[in-house]
Amino acid sequence: MKILFNVDYLSKRLDTIRKNIIRRFETFPEGEILNLDQDKIIESNLKMYQVKNLSIDFTSRKADIKMVTLRRQELPPQISFSMAAGEKIDCAKVTYSYNITGDEEYFYLRPSKFYAQNKTASTIEQKKLIVHIQTYYGSESLSDKVKNEVKGIIQRFEDEVKPNLESINQEINDFNESLPKLMTELINARKLKINARKDTENDLNNF
Repeated sequence: MKILFNVDYLSKRLDTIRKNIIRRFETFPEGEILNLDQDKIIESNLKMYQVKNLSIDFTSRKADIKMVTLRRQELPPQISFSMAAGEKIDCAKVTYSYNITGDEEYFYLRPSKFYAQNKTASTIEQKKLIVHIQTYYGSESLSDKVKNEVKGIIQRFEDEVKPNLESINQEINDFNESLPKLMTELINARKLKINARKDTENDLNNF
């Protein structure tokens, strides 16, 4: 279980992609750099390196309840203090799931403009964002009080995730929009380097 947008930094990942692009164009076959249509080279490489936007379909939210067995040490003091060592009880756990799109690992990267959020853990399974909320209620038929507490937790989770989702997508968009210019500069620099070497080689043969 991990915290959304809070495991590593998006900027580090984007810098790694930029470095990979630079290395690719530094070693791109000379014949292709010199002879292929530049726009086509850029277009094909954009497909390789552009990052997809992330989305969470909050309207797809689905709640499931199941009973789980908790050990004494997994319970809060107000419940565990009266329990014997080794004693266990069954409590209801609520699991919310949301449909998502985008590269799963990016959901755990922190954007440069980050908004504070609670440390609600989640996981991603089969293109779904999964959020578990453990209650200490002893039945799947939750009381109104517990239901309201759970709904409050998931509502705060959604409200805090939305601005960070918008922020990370803006940073991704800015990165994607910068790539054509970067690739154009790299192609032109490589052409100059190749042509300068060829001119030197020709001069060496001119005597």
